[in-house]
Amino acid sequence: MKRKLGALIAVLMVLGLTLSACKTATPTAVSQATKPAPVESEATAAPDAEKLKVVIATDAAFPPMEFVDANKDIVGFDIDMMNAVA
Repeated sequence: MKRKLGALIAVLMVLGLTLSACKTATPTAVSQATKPAPVESEATAAPDAEKLKVVIATDAAFPPMEFVDANKDIVGFDIDMMNAVA
C-alpha cells in the first residue's frame, strides 16, 4: 500500500511540475529605471572615453589551448582568442 501511495505522490509531483512549467507569462510593464541605457558607438563616443578593463583567469596547463612559453609568457589559442575579442 505504501509503495502505491509513494508512486502516486511521485506521479502527481511530476505532473504538477510539468503543468506549472507550461504557464504562459503575462507581459509586464518595464519601468524607466530597468531599461538599458543607450549604447554609444565607437564613432560617436567621446575621444577621452574610458576603456573597459577585462580580467581573464586561466590555467596554463593545457597546451595548445594555453601554456607558458620560454619567455614565461602565457600563450596559446585561448589567449589569442581573448586578445582578438578585446
